[in-house]
Amino acid sequence: MVISLSALVAVGILVYSGIQYIVAAGDEGKVEKATKGITYAIVGLVVCFISVLIVNFVLGTLLKAA
Repeated sequence: MVISLSALVAVGILVYSGIQYIVAAGDEGKVEKATKGITYAIVGLVVCFISVLIVNFVLGTLLKAA
């Protein structure tokens, strides 16, 4: 549940940063801030997906062993 909520927050940040990037109108500071937000949101999504895979693997291994 928490991983899903984290992924939802990361998607929200990705959308918000995308809008900031579009509205920046060439201002270097705003473009850099929006780019960092997009990068961090994508990294967060990757971490969420990898954590789901790890949890499923660990639970599958523990349940198979028991």
